[in-house]
Amino acid sequence: MERHARTYYVLLLTGAFLWCVLIFLPSIETFAGHSPGEASSFSYRVFSSICHQQHSRSFEVAGARLAVCSRCTAIYVSFLFGIIFWRGFRGTIPSSPPLAWATALLPMLADVALDMLGIHGSDYVTRSLTGGWFGLISGLILTPLFVKACSDLHSALSHQQGMRYAAKT
Repeated sequence: MERHARTYYVLLLTGAFLWCVLIFLPSIETFAGHSPGEASSFSYRVFSSICHQQHSRSFEVAGARLAVCSRCTAIYVSFLFGIIFWRGFRGTIPSSPPLAWATALLPMLADVALDMLGIHGSDYVTRSLTGGWFGLISGLILTPLFVKACSDLHSALSHQQGMRYAAKT
C-alpha cells in the first residue's frame, strides 16, 4: 500500500475507533468511577439523531447504557472490524458492490420484516448478529472506496498544484 493510501486507511480506522469510543463513553465514565455526567450527556446527544436509543433495546456495560441500541452498536463495532480485516483482503474493492450490499443488508431487513409481521420477535441476538454482519460487510466495502477516493483526490490536487507551479515558471 502506498504511503498516502496507508495514511487514509489509518485516518478512517482512527475515526471509526473514536466513533466507537463515543458509543462506549457512558460506560467508560462509569467504569472509571464517575457517575454519568457531561461526557455521557454529550455522547447521548450526538447519537440521538441517528438512533432511537430505546432502553429496552440497548446494551448496558459497567452499569451504564450505551449511547446507541444493540443493532447500532453491532453495526459500528463490526464496521471497525471490517476496516481492520480489509487489510487481509489485500486492499481489494468488491467485484460486485451491489451484490455485496445486498448480502450485507438482506439479513437485517429480514429480521426487521419478520418482527414487524409478528412471525419472529427481534431480540438482542438477532439485532446484534444482523447488525454486526451489516457493519462488517460495510467496512469491507467502504474502506477500499474511501482509500481510493482520498488517494485519487490527493493525486488530482497534487497534479493541479504542479500545473500551477509549472505555469508560473
